[in-house]
Amino acid sequence: MTPQVAAILDRSCRDCHSSNTRWPWYSNIAPVSWLVIDDVNHGREDLNFSNWGDYDKSESANKLRDMCREVRAGVMPLKSYTFIHRSGKLSAEDVKVLCDWTASERAKLTN
Repeated sequence: MTPQVAAILDRSCRDCHSSNTRWPWYSNIAPVSWLVIDDVNHGREDLNFSNWGDYDKSESANKLRDMCREVRAGVMPLKSYTFIHRSGKLSAEDVKVLCDWTASERAKLTN
């Protein structure tokens, strides 16, 4: 993984898609905490970078494909996340970098 890809994932994805969530202060105040925790739980359920080594090749390839599809469609990161975390918004260049990386990684897995 290039430093550029790692930086994008850290800035825009890892809070919900890893076990290394940086919990903001408002995540401790109900009812907002319920929404934040629910988003993180669903994010980890769909894709958890902390457990990447547990996925088999097929599952990894599917997750990489889905990652590109979702950032291209603007589904990820969630609007509720980028509303608060402005730096989490993906630029067109960020999407291109991520999709190029996911395509490269998928090719390695399927060969």
